[in-house]
Parts: sequence; C-alpha cells; structure tokens
Amino acid sequence: ATGIDFDPLVGGTLKYLVSTMEGKVISCGRRANKAGEKVLGVFDAHYGACFSAMRCPAVPKVFASCGDWGFKLFGDELKSSPIYTSPMVPSHVLCGTWHPTRHSIFILGTSSGDVYFYDVLRTAHASVMKIRASSCAIRHLEVHVSGQSIAATDINGEVHIITLPSALYEPTFNERQNVVAALEREYNRERVSDGIEASNPFVFLGNGSSATALVGPSWSGPVGSRSVGSPASGPRGTSSSSTWHDGKDLAATAEGASMFMGAI
Repeated sequence: ATGIDFDPLVGGTLKYLVSTMEGKVISCGRRANKAGEKVLGVFDAHYGACFSAMRCPAVPKVFASCGDWGFKLFGDELKSSPIYTSPMVPSHVLCGTWHPTRHSIFILGTSSGDVYFYDVLRTAHASVMKIRASSCAIRHLEVHVSGQSIAATDINGEVHIITLPSALYEPTFNERQNVVAALEREYNRERVSDGIEASNPFVFLGNGSSATALVGPSWSGPVGSRSVGSPASGPRGTSSSSTWHDGKDLAATAEGASMFMGAI
C-alpha cells in the first residue's frame, strides 16, 4: 500500500480507502465479520502506482485518486470508469489533496517540484494555477484549515510554505452547492452507463430502471449553464469518461502567490 485515507468527518468511521503500487484503490469496511467481506470495492485507477486517494469533503461518496500524470474522480458504486479525468501534467503526480475552503479545487504535487491547482467547476482542459515549490519532487501536501497556505514536503525532507492569493481560498458564490450538483449529476450519468438506477433529485429517468433516456435541468452557475442530454447524444459525447465542458478560467496568476521556504 502507498497510502490510507481514513477521515471520520468525511467518510465516516466504518469506511477507509487504500491506494496501492499496482494503481488500484481499495474501498474497505470495518463492520464486516469475515475477512473477505472487508473489501467493498476495487477500482483500477491508474496504469502505474496510485500514491493517494482522498474523499471529497462536499460529496463523500466521490473520491480522488492520484497517480500517473494526473488525478481521477471515482464514485463508491462506479467501478467501471471514473466520472472525471484531469488533463495530464508533464511530470509524474506523487500526491494530492482537496482544498478545505474552496470545495471545487484539487491540488497536485509532482516529481518536478511543481504544485498544480485544478478547479473542476471552471476549467477541464488545464490547471488554473501552477507554482514552483521546490527543485525536487513533492511527496506530501497539507492545506491549512483556513485555506490560505499550503505546506509542501519534498523528498529531501524540506517543508515549503506557500501563501495563496485570495482567489484560491475565498469561496465563490454557492460554490459548495454547485460542486454537489455537478458531482451528483456526473455520478448519476455513470450510474446509468453501468445500468444502475439513479436515486437523487438531480436527474430523472424516463423509463424506470432501464434508463432509456436521461433528462436533467440546466445548471446555471458561476461558469455558465450546462444541460444534460441523452447518454448517447449529450454535450459530452458518447464517452462516459470525457471531461466536462470548459468554463471561465480562474482569475489567479502565479504572481499572486508568495512563498516562504524553510527546512526541517
């Protein structure tokens, strides 16, 4: 195993995630009486090693996995394909974490020493910001509870403190609600693809569990509107693992971030 994610405040006290060198994420339960029942699901997340997995604080049934050259979002019931795949970065991804106050932002640490910020609500084709934190690989990221700074640990044991601009820690209008709505919608699109009946208010099935049609309301948020079409002719095309539509990029630049580096 390369990492374990156990957070009672997010995933509850009975579930935890294990990431492995084989590129898999294993969902485990603590309530089972038999050893064979402790594994709730196995997800083929990456071709190479999966270095970490972490549940989304806004939607705990969705978790992110980090490996290869990016990250992916999976659902507890969706084992066939991810609901979101990030664009690839030039170097290998070694760690990642969700932002505590900006619920749509996921942060990656790479082998080149760069830290990438992705906003899953605003842009699907690129990161919204990149910061050079170290001259060697970043092995662990930890965001302060206020969201205003990040501690990045590299393979030499040095800790680099990154102070973020306000655009990367002040929540946007209805951001948490928009994240919940977007992830629930993509979660249910994959449920339909897997033949599982949707069971939440964000989508409506036209023919019961057979799900011959998927119709949902338009989503108007800070990045514009998006309508859900049929699984075969929706705005994302026929591929269930395609990334979302692009939106307005976050108005943040690397010049807005200041860094203070110290060694332990």
